[in-house]
Order: sequence, then C-alpha cells, then structure tokens
Amino acid sequence: MPLLRQTAYWIRFLQFHFSHYTSEFTRYANRPVAQAKMLWVKAKQTYHFYDLFLALKTGKKHDLVHRLGLFLDEHDIIRCAHCLQNSALRLQEKFPILLQRAKSSHFTKLVIRHFHALVYPQGTAYTLAAVRKEYWILAGHAAISSVVTACRKCKWFTMRPFHQPDDSQLPSFQLDTTASPFQNVGMDTCGLLTVNNTKTWVLIIVDLICRAVDLEFLSDMTTEELHSAFCRVSARRRMPTFIISDNAEQFKLLNVIITASINVDFFWKFIPCFFQWQGGVYERQIGMVKQSLFRTFHGTALTPTAVRTALAEIAAMLNERPLTYVSEDGEDRPLTPKRLPANSPYAPG
Repeated sequence: MPLLRQTAYWIRFLQFHFSHYTSEFTRYANRPVAQAKMLWVKAKQTYHFYDLFLALKTGKKHDLVHRLGLFLDEHDIIRCAHCLQNSALRLQEKFPILLQRAKSSHFTKLVIRHFHALVYPQGTAYTLAAVRKEYWILAGHAAISSVVTACRKCKWFTMRPFHQPDDSQLPSFQLDTTASPFQNVGMDTCGLLTVNNTKTWVLIIVDLICRAVDLEFLSDMTTEELHSAFCRVSARRRMPTFIISDNAEQFKLLNVIITASINVDFFWKFIPCFFQWQGGVYERQIGMVKQSLFRTFHGTALTPTAVRTALAEIAAMLNERPLTYVSEDGEDRPLTPKRLPANSPYAPG
C-alpha cells in the first residue's frame, strides 16, 4: 500500500538521523514496511477498540472477546483465535489481526483495496478469503462488498448500460408520404479515395422517405465542386426542398448559393456539432458505400472513369437492397428503395 511505503520511508529517515528510534520500531519487525504496518494497526486498534483493549488488559468481560476469541499478542496487537489454531497454517492466518468496520475506518478500506488488487480484481468472496489470511474485519462481508462495488476498475468491466430512453417521435420530414423521391434528402461526403495519386471524395445523397441513394464523384472538397455535383443530381432526379447535413463550411456556403439562385421553398437543416447520430440516415449508407469501394478496389490503381462507373453500380446495388425481412420460403418479395414508393423514377415500367 502507498500508505505503508510512505510510512516506511519516514521510519528509515528517523532511524538514520535519530538512532534512539531504532529500538522503538524494531520491536515490531526488522523490515520498515512491516514496522509501518504494525504501527498503523496498533494506532487504529487503540483508537477504535480502546474499551476492548482495556478489557483484555484488565480481564473484564466483553462480548467480542468471547465471540471472536480475542487476545493480545506480545506487541499488544489484538488478534482473533478461531477454530484453526491446531492447523499448519502460518501464524498470521491462524491468528488474524482485528480491524474495525470499513465504514468507520479508512485504513480498513485501504487494506481491502490492497487485497482486492492482489487477487486481480475478483469479487467479494475472493477478496474476503485473501483478507482473512491476515486480518479479521468486523462485518467483513458487508465491508468488502461495499469496497469492491465502488472499485472503478471492476465498474469498468461489470457496469450495465444506461437505461435506454423512450423511443422518440420520427421527424415530419421522414413521414411525408406525399413527397416525391429526392424531395427530402440527407447529404454528406465520404472518402478518402486516391485517384491518379490525387485525393478525391464521394458525395452521397439519400432520400429520407424511401432511402434511395445517389452518388457523385468529387475531385476535391471545394464548394464549387460540391455545387456542380449537387446540380448534376438535381438535374437527374429533382431539386430538393429539404436537406439535412452536418455543419461543414462547404455545406453552409452551398446553402447560401442555392437559396440565392432558386425561387422555390427551400430549407437546409444543419445538425448540431458532434451529433453525428442525428444524421444516421445517410451515415449508414456511407458505411455501405465505403465497404463496397474498399473491398472491391483495395490495392487497385483507380482512374476517374473507373470510380464514376463503380459509384453508379454501387448506387444501383444500394437501391435494390431489401428494406424489409427476407423470408426463407421466398413467397414475399421484400420491399426495396426501387419499389417504394410506386411513383418513384426507379420503379419498373
């Protein structure tokens, strides 16, 4: 324990500079750490068990003396004499030192923490068995249980997750069944792709109703490049009236450009900083796009044409992904973004 090591340091200091203290400490033990332990035990027993100490000295009756078989050893340390006196155990195991309850003595808590660490933080039973080899703590099981329960390392591995909050209501822009495809969208960028030794990115636009996906290649992350890619998607699909994205500076500037150039109702919602989970609609699709790209083209030299072709094929694949459970008998055809809603431009003719 750090407490014993610090005390042992001062014992060595006193013995070195004041020789008359040597006999005072060596009567307990020869090693400074053992001397420090006996000094602290004697001090705590004198403080917490003074009436018990007097009863043992004078031979008066005391409930603990009869119940635990207490006695004073040659150093006036109160020890317990239980039913293992005739065993071949060590002396300190046969006659453990009496300590006060943990809630009344901080020294007892330090002792429990020390033995709890020695057993590679295990539970209450392991720690109690280790403590009993040297100390007898009053109400030991409850004392050790309280200390083990408060152990930070044990909490880290045994703590249960927080109570899951109640399900929140879905926002209105995800429930507008009258909206046409790509009218309400989520937008983000993902990467990083190396094409012709140049860093490139991918613009991903996800429909918030049917979860359809459209992908565009970005040669850089400038607002001009983002605006060009956005215009290509808008021409191919339709002009969105609602967009949700993160707080990237390019998106903020793009919002200003689009708002000033169109005459229709348009609203761009920026999620709070460090709240990426609010953009989970498109973050999940980003993971699928990255997985498809990296697993397919890992270690391959890419060209802009190859990347654009791959993005078109990946978008087509994602728009065929099942949104509902795929049964084993195959009787029910799962819904996909291409089939939902019926007036989607993806729907087969």
